[in-house]
Amino acid sequence: MNNLRCFSAALLAVCSMSAYGQVNDNMCGLVGFANYRDLGLYGTTGGGQGEVVRVSTREQLEQYAKGSSPCVIIIENDITGKGNIGEGAAGVKDYISLGSNKTIIGGGNGVTLNKLGFDANGQQNIIIRNLKITNCNPDALAFRNTHHVWVDHCDLSSCADGLLDFTIGSSYLSVSWTKFSNHDKVSICNSGTNHFEDHGKERATYHHCWFDNTTQRNPRFGYGLGHVFNNYYTNNSSYCVGYHTRAKVVVENSFFKNTHSPLNQMYSEDPVTASYADVLSRGNKFESVSGNTNDTGVGFDIDRYYSYASYMTDADEVEAQSAKTGLACGLENDIIPFPGNGATDVLNGYKLQCGSLYGSASYKYMLSEDGADAYLEYDKDKTQLKPSTNYVWYAEAQTASGVLTSGKFRFATASKKAGLPTPTDGDEHAKLREALKDKTPCTTMMLRWRDAFEAESYRVYLSEGETVNDRDMIGETAVTEINPGPLKYGQLYSWRVDVVLGNGEVVKGDIWTFSSDRKEVGFGRTEMEDATLSGIAYIERGSQYRTYSNDNAVVGEAGPGCMSVVWSEADADCDITTTFFDWQKKNGTYRLYVNEEQRDTWIASVNGKDLFTHVSKNIGLKPGDEIRINFCTDGNQRMRTDCIDIAKAAASGINDIEEGLNAKELRIYTIDGRYVGDKIEGLESGLYIVNGRKVAI
Repeated sequence: MNNLRCFSAALLAVCSMSAYGQVNDNMCGLVGFANYRDLGLYGTTGGGQGEVVRVSTREQLEQYAKGSSPCVIIIENDITGKGNIGEGAAGVKDYISLGSNKTIIGGGNGVTLNKLGFDANGQQNIIIRNLKITNCNPDALAFRNTHHVWVDHCDLSSCADGLLDFTIGSSYLSVSWTKFSNHDKVSICNSGTNHFEDHGKERATYHHCWFDNTTQRNPRFGYGLGHVFNNYYTNNSSYCVGYHTRAKVVVENSFFKNTHSPLNQMYSEDPVTASYADVLSRGNKFESVSGNTNDTGVGFDIDRYYSYASYMTDADEVEAQSAKTGLACGLENDIIPFPGNGATDVLNGYKLQCGSLYGSASYKYMLSEDGADAYLEYDKDKTQLKPSTNYVWYAEAQTASGVLTSGKFRFATASKKAGLPTPTDGDEHAKLREALKDKTPCTTMMLRWRDAFEAESYRVYLSEGETVNDRDMIGETAVTEINPGPLKYGQLYSWRVDVVLGNGEVVKGDIWTFSSDRKEVGFGRTEMEDATLSGIAYIERGSQYRTYSNDNAVVGEAGPGCMSVVWSEADADCDITTTFFDWQKKNGTYRLYVNEEQRDTWIASVNGKDLFTHVSKNIGLKPGDEIRINFCTDGNQRMRTDCIDIAKAAASGINDIEEGLNAKELRIYTIDGRYVGDKIEGLESGLYIVNGRKVAI
């Protein structure tokens, strides 16, 4: 097969500057979340400049697909596996395990993998292009705990389970120019509900894809961020784009034709619940559709992650573009640039490069500042990029058969200043605690920002109020986050990040602000839905299992969450009674904190279908103290907390404090704070502080 012979035809068939963007005249370029610099990668390079191999058998494909060594694998012909979609015992699974740093491309006009899919678990940096994958058991493409993946110009259909599943904490996926057809559960970017590993991950882009004669999950997003643009939907019987569990999705300039429910809220229409998600719809076209087309009006700022406007067309052009989805001739000769199309925040010192091209001997790169007429040859040793600059570039590959020229690609460099703060500037509802690990209590919210162009380190300043002075520095760090220490609820904070350059010069940053909600309490009952919630904690309105006081509770789903209130009365020793619902056969953990000190802990393990109470005795409180009820679920358990009741405490007996404790765990102090040991024996009768509680001995 003469693949170079296909290349000129491929350019004419799939690349058109007038149809596919103002700058990029190669629709095969990488756009979207797979370009994002995170988790140790500068984007998705796949096999990059690694070894290029051509394979024709399953055994050869398996040999090169495993391991983490960079490799570009060109499959030369169709391969049939042993998978069988038969019912029950008749079903046979068959797939190839895929390692990190791989590019897999179907040669020529593309190839078919029949009854044979790919599975990547715990991997990273993978590119799959120009493959028709069908009749697989279980999935055509399955990615679990895998990040930075690009799937392009594929044709996926008729498998036992999913066509493209991106689950178990996976993140940074781009799917482009791919056809999905004749299937039920098409593509998910989540692991369902009750999966802490998806929290803060599952970021994916689907663009210029065609979902034809499919049922559901086209795709479905949970927990993370989803961007869907210029996709074509035809004959989708259940729903098109699904979303749930706090996901934020933007659907734009897509065409929905003869479909049901283009936009589908999966589990709850109530914005305060854990299962609710947001979707923003703009520029879409709906023709002969039924079901929901209304959005919630809330999305996310895509430009924080990548640029894409130059590669997006109007919805009216989508139907014609759909003919170009699926397999394309000559993609093994396509020049893949790094950084990819629309990459942002490129740092000083990054060297432009291209992935391995079969038969290429050398590259020449031509670079221009956006808007400039002239392209200058890029020299990796001499050319210096500028901060806050948009660039356009292309590559010329000198091969044995002549010179091949790529399309034009765009990227932007980072600013000299730190940018994109988290919490966002002006946020009035910042969550002062965050969930980092599934069974670890919520920790203080980190301050985060995006890299500056050429920073050696960052000096961080934080103050209460509207001004920031040099005396407010809380630390210097080489990474882009810092722990500010305990923060006060309801307080306005101002902060600044200065950039320290290699020569010692300091670039002063902008001032950002944030504040949080604050719930003050005194003696009596406080409904937990009125508390300030952080981590994985949301309001549940009523329950099919139990009637709550005020008909509401706070539910935690698969991970840690917390409920915070601020004591507003005078100094007092208090008994705090927590009412919670415990019905699943799990062992969730509760902890009561006053500010940063843990005062009590207990296990939700009764597993009955009733409300239960736990009394935390002799909790000393002062005005302004944070009272924090922290929970950690046991696996996929849900924990529901109804309310707390605070009453003045009488001195308790030592039996109360010893219950459930080993004597070696006791730490005993006199009332005036003098440590007297860890044993009761030999102490005079009286009042003591034992493990933070006032007790009578």
